Amino acid sequence: MISVQGAVAPHVRRQAFRIDAEGAPFALPGVGGITYNVRVGDPVFGWAGDHIEP
Repeated sequence: MISVQGAVAPHVRRQAFRIDAEGAPFALPGVGGITYNVRVGDPVFGWAGDHIEP
């Protein structure tokens, strides 16, 4: 279960995107939300996500 609470704030980067080696713009996603069902010591296999933060 993931939930988010807060207010929208302006980004703090100088640019909204970066330029890759071929000259194409791209933006990296940020992290957000609180994962209630993941705890330190849980197994590391079986999760669907690029990174899970307890």
